Amino acid sequence: MAVLNLKIPMDHDKCYHRKPNNIEISEISNHLAEMTVESTVKWLAHLMVQPYGHSWCPANFKGEKRNNKGFLKQQLFGLDFDKGITLEQTIERCQKYNITPAFAYSTFSSVNNNKFRVVFVLEHEVADVRVRNLVQLALMKIFPECDKGCKDPSRMFFGGKELIYGNYDARITIPELIDNLVIYINSKDENNNSSRTIKDYCQSVGVNTVNGLPDIKYFEDNGVISGNDVKDASPIIYYYKTCGNNVKRGYRIIFGKETITSPDKKKYHVTNTKEPRVKVIRNYNWGELEENCRLYKEYIDGAYWAYHPELFGLATNLLTIESGREKLSEGLAKNEEYDIDHWNATFTYINKRNYAPQRCDNFCPFKDECEHGINMVLQGKIPRGQVNIYEQPILISLKDAETKLSEIYREIQDNGDVGKIYCVKAPTGIGKTELYLDAKDTTIALPTHRLKAEVYERSLAIGNDVAVTPEFPELPAKHKDKLDYYYRIGAFHSAIKYINILAKEYPVVKQYLIQIDKALNTEKTLFTTHQKLMYIKGSNNKTIIIDEDIFRILFPIDSVAITDLKSLGNIKSSDRHTLEIIDNLLKFVVQGKTNIVYVMPNNLLKGNSKAYNSIIFSSKINTNILGFLDCTHFIKNFIGDKEVISFISKRELPLNKKIIIMSATLNEQICRLAFGDRMVWSDIGDVELKGNIIQYPQKSFSRWQINNDEELIDMALGIIGDMPTITYKSLKEEFNTIATFGATSGLDAFGGLDIAVVGTPHVTPIVYLLYAYALGNKPVPNDTQMSYEKIHRNGFEYYFNTYDDPMLREIQLYLIESELIQAIGRARILRNDCTVSVFSNLPIQQAVFKYLTKEEWDNACLIGKNYGQE
Repeated sequence: MAVLNLKIPMDHDKCYHRKPNNIEISEISNHLAEMTVESTVKWLAHLMVQPYGHSWCPANFKGEKRNNKGFLKQQLFGLDFDKGITLEQTIERCQKYNITPAFAYSTFSSVNNNKFRVVFVLEHEVADVRVRNLVQLALMKIFPECDKGCKDPSRMFFGGKELIYGNYDARITIPELIDNLVIYINSKDENNNSSRTIKDYCQSVGVNTVNGLPDIKYFEDNGVISGNDVKDASPIIYYYKTCGNNVKRGYRIIFGKETITSPDKKKYHVTNTKEPRVKVIRNYNWGELEENCRLYKEYIDGAYWAYHPELFGLATNLLTIESGREKLSEGLAKNEEYDIDHWNATFTYINKRNYAPQRCDNFCPFKDECEHGINMVLQGKIPRGQVNIYEQPILISLKDAETKLSEIYREIQDNGDVGKIYCVKAPTGIGKTELYLDAKDTTIALPTHRLKAEVYERSLAIGNDVAVTPEFPELPAKHKDKLDYYYRIGAFHSAIKYINILAKEYPVVKQYLIQIDKALNTEKTLFTTHQKLMYIKGSNNKTIIIDEDIFRILFPIDSVAITDLKSLGNIKSSDRHTLEIIDNLLKFVVQGKTNIVYVMPNNLLKGNSKAYNSIIFSSKINTNILGFLDCTHFIKNFIGDKEVISFISKRELPLNKKIIIMSATLNEQICRLAFGDRMVWSDIGDVELKGNIIQYPQKSFSRWQINNDEELIDMALGIIGDMPTITYKSLKEEFNTIATFGATSGLDAFGGLDIAVVGTPHVTPIVYLLYAYALGNKPVPNDTQMSYEKIHRNGFEYYFNTYDDPMLREIQLYLIESELIQAIGRARILRNDCTVSVFSNLPIQQAVFKYLTKEEWDNACLIGKNYGQE
């Protein structure tokens, strides 16, 4: 525990070996407020006893006067005991109610320690006198034997003889203090007056009540509040503290309004609010909890005696589950050292308080020894739509990430090997483009023509001598349609021939060909697109930089209609060998089973231009039949009621180049399979975001789910309204849509703005199968069916509709995650203080997960249903 320094008023000029006389007391009192000592708890304790015996005050004051109205702040709280209780009994009660004092000392008039002073240290300073009074009176309620004169903030304490107890690191917390006050009152209630006693206490300090209990509650907030924060001058006071992993734990105290308008009242009017009991979890898997949670297993077996905070935290979890109280009682019975009556009263209180399950990190002694979730409940059951965070990411600063990326890039440029493919995973907006703007003798490929043109202009602006591949000009519809037809059926050579014919008629086409030829033969740095890179193979440059993930370009998936394929039987050709190959291919396809991936035979028509020409000019086809003939794998399936062949091809990056791929969506496992031994992996790591990701994971928001539950659109609209949104094409008219999945690359106009991402962009299972085969994995047939599976990935545990086969699962999650990350990245939250609202059940790193209650859900749906209506 970090050393705590406290600053308190203390008369450090004079030492006393006895109680000061009246004249001395008057002198001390007059100047005490302005005499302060700052030191550790331990040293302050020693200054209060012999040989010093300094007088002191727990509170600090405004100005030079020590009076109640001048209260400034306080962290130490003292109680005097002159009779009715021994020190041993006091410490025993403290331990029983988990309010451990920091030290105690015998007073000047003490004989055999029969008179003593006990000092508590709060976990933080309080700067509101209402909170100070709440703490002081709670301590005095738990110890009615103490001197009633301890109540006032201006109370002065004398020094004493010797320290008789010390636990200098001990701290008390306000919520735990109030919890144990109520438990103490209930345990001492012999006449059923506990409700009246609790109400009297709340009225004396002005705290409102919930279900008859003081309205003081813990809560946790992932990263929304920064630092230690105290908000005063309000009926509601919030305290926050950082508990590690960027989680802010805090509590709120709700006072009645009279505490502000009439602060000097001795008894306040307080408001009682009713809250329904949270429903317990049924059909819980206790066996799985015992297997996954060491604390529960050892407690239930009687092998571990749980200290108060541990058992209290355990109880907040188990009492939310059906039969949880019986399990707690079973554990208590295994060890006679437990005070069963006390703990039964505590369990009743936790139930009445509606406490949410405490986080494992906040109480479990074995938290560093297991792969645990947010809380114990989730160790035995993770409901669908719930994300269990069992490992927080290790975050680095943006500055450190920029330095790391620059070092990796320069090392590759200076010492990288030709033939290697350097995959660098770096978050969106980190500044990848800035690295290569001044690159020499390099081919740079970007996802779109627009982004290519933008980065080309930026490179020119800094004085770099660069070239760019042109974009094909607009043509009359008849020519455009014919070119589109050639591309659609995979007749790329025919398209090139047709473009050369058009060049004779259209100067813009001629100019395009001149610019393409010039670009391909340039000695300068060349800017091009991912798609064009597949045909120019990097020009004369020895280095290729690929900005953003190029996986889908390297492994294109397309389809051909079975009717088009059958039309090959009508081809007119003098080449009997070609006709024989086509005939065998047709038999092979027609006889094939649906939903089975087949490897394309090697001895077909690939590269046979004569056969291709026969196919193009002798048959009526409208789908990519030539692409099919060049594929590596195919599968027969149905799109609606149309029977098709879906197929995948594999393109290779050139061998004689040094290739650098930089993207936020790269996946190491996929890259290793795609590039083999050529791949060299680098990962910048998880970088602290300036903005926020708020994710709603209770529903998947898949296309299927939205089609079957129109309420989901209303719910999303009720939260995001007209916020710029990225979603499916089919929902383009439902939202203020700025882009759709699959078309977000290079969309930078919304950097710094709040945006929304609605959907989990699944693709057809056929795509996952084709990718798996193309990457060299043959899934087990029984593992190719999807079901809801529990997934452990990226520090998250959650349920997702996925595969048993590990490779199919990784491909699926990679493709979906890539789309979501690209969409989220449009807000540039790495550098901008804005928020992205994500509606998907695939958890995203650094997201804050929001779970709506039924009331909140219904309210959002109502707002969304009325959205846009006058």
